[in-house]
Amino acid sequence: MQGNASSVIFIERTFGCDAAHFFPTRHEWRHWPLHARFVLLFVMADEPFTEVMQGWLMHLRRPDGSGLVAAYATNLQTPSRPDVFRPIPLGLSNPSGGGTGELAYEHAAAMALPWDERPWAMLVPPMAVNYACNSRGGLLGRYVYNCSLRALINDTLHRGEFEGLVHTTTASRRFDKASYARLLAAQRFVLSPPGVGYDSYKTWEIIAAGAVPVVVPDAAFDERLFDRSPVVRLPPLSDLSRSSLEATLRSYAARRHRGEGHSTSERLSLQWWRQRFTRDLFSTCGL
Repeated sequence: MQGNASSVIFIERTFGCDAAHFFPTRHEWRHWPLHARFVLLFVMADEPFTEVMQGWLMHLRRPDGSGLVAAYATNLQTPSRPDVFRPIPLGLSNPSGGGTGELAYEHAAAMALPWDERPWAMLVPPMAVNYACNSRGGLLGRYVYNCSLRALINDTLHRGEFEGLVHTTTASRRFDKASYARLLAAQRFVLSPPGVGYDSYKTWEIIAAGAVPVVVPDAAFDERLFDRSPVVRLPPLSDLSRSSLEATLRSYAARRHRGEGHSTSERLSLQWWRQRFTRDLFSTCGL
């Protein structure tokens, strides 16, 4: 990388790629435009963007304000320098390409009943649940690989005490994108636990469809991920009961009725992110 212009540099890490091969070597860093201001954007697949990785990048900052001004990453571990490292959502999955997924959610949201006229019960949507334990540990192994958190939540919510407050889809077939979008758009609340990584496409698909995801907080990851988004946090498993879940859902509904919080997420807009990156590049003020 050479040149004097300020830049947003995109780096994608495929699943399983070793960090030593993912990050440029110190020799390769020498060819980066450290005399100019730049923003790094890391898409990490399901892998966490760890504190160690963040430490590797700090030498790209310069006292005069040139070099690295900000780094955004998916699955960002809670940073010691939140002024430099910031979370960015996975966004919508779109394996078919062409933007068809985004259009499906937009159409489903437009055709759905008003939010407060939809069923009250939280939907547990179709999702992979792994009941097998695996020895893989660390930040990546804490969800699907480690006696699945999804399985623990799934078992808890299927207890009789949650009847009428939680419901599941009985469909055994795989949903096409349009049908899945309509399913989400018919709900007020939809459970969205982590998958292999902390963030999940499901969270942002639920928001795009006009429903509210119920996510599982984790102090190891940067919770600013959900800022400016209509998100409910599931009570801790140790405290999860019918009364605690119902109180959480009703508290959000009351805030929404008063016009507090957010009913949509600006973080699903590419234009919003372009403005953020531009502000980083051309302003010395914090966000």
